[in-house]
Amino acid sequence: MATTHKRLSLLELTPSLAPLCRAIHNEIEDLCSSISEEASLGHDLQAIAAAMADRRHLISWLRQLGLPPASDLNDTGLTPEVEQILLLGASDEEGDQ
Repeated sequence: MATTHKRLSLLELTPSLAPLCRAIHNEIEDLCSSISEEASLGHDLQAIAAAMADRRHLISWLRQLGLPPASDLNDTGLTPEVEQILLLGASDEEGDQ
């Protein structure tokens, strides 16, 4: 699931891509927080699984569009290495089914 496109830096984003990038980064951050909270409370596993799938899709979009990883925007964002781990984990899960 590695991208074939060079990923842009934040400084290279066009004015039309910058808001999209920020929106995806913010949504990924919200999903990560939600996943952590729900998992620690032991809440609805279907909701956690859906949030994890959504996060993987957003990471995939970032990579496909060549947008920078969330770690470029803030210190708590996902790094390219963590993105890869999350995407590989999804591939493993899909192969098990």
